[in-house]
Amino acid sequence: MITVGVISWVFAFGGGKPLFYSPQVAKHLDFAAVHFYPKKGEVDKAIKALRAYEVGMPLVIEETFPLKCSLQELEQFIEQSANHTDGWISFYWGMTAKQLRNKAKPTIGDAITANWLETFQKMSAKSR
Repeated sequence: MITVGVISWVFAFGGGKPLFYSPQVAKHLDFAAVHFYPKKGEVDKAIKALRAYEVGMPLVIEETFPLKCSLQELEQFIEQSANHTDGWISFYWGMTAKQLRNKAKPTIGDAITANWLETFQKMSAKSR
């Protein structure tokens, strides 16, 4: 499988045509892969921007995390994006949620990451 991962320029900067629109690029790809980090209060805007990446091949959100929004908003984004995408990939920083929680001195970032990993696993299990 061949793809090119891109930052969601349409969403991040409000314009631009995705790389996947280029026939010279698209003919070599098996699927489109984009990074999406919805902003707080802008889930609908992110869903609208995501539609720009529907270019006639499978679409995967290949990088996402509750970086700029709440965990609940990212869950909402994933659920609402299901009609437009063929899958999601998130981050794994080398430690499980349990390992992050059991660190001698866990940080707030560790807690956010652990919560996200658990949520993403639950969502994945539910969608099977």
